[in-house]
Amino acid sequence: MGRDTVDGKSYLHYRTDIKIEDVMSSLGELFGQTIPTDVLSGPMTMDMWLDPDGYLPYKYLIAATFNASQQSMGFQMTMRYLDYNKPVPIPTPPPNAKPYTP
Repeated sequence: MGRDTVDGKSYLHYRTDIKIEDVMSSLGELFGQTIPTDVLSGPMTMDMWLDPDGYLPYKYLIAATFNASQQSMGFQMTMRYLDYNKPVPIPTPPPNAKPYTP
């Protein structure tokens, strides 16, 4: 899509159109699971804005229409990535904390 200005800065803008059933099938393969792809279908568009210098993502916009059991539902989600390489405070765990074991 070329360059695009977002929040006053120039970014590289990419777009892809995919089918939700293809995403579900790929996720099933990735996790070794069988995910029924005949139940959920529809188009999905993903827009990505990347920093032209380091290609780090700045913004993702995902829009989809889910078709399931004779009904449709629209979905839109925006994610912004900010403050790369800035310190993050990590609190000390409480004394009675237990380690996570799946």
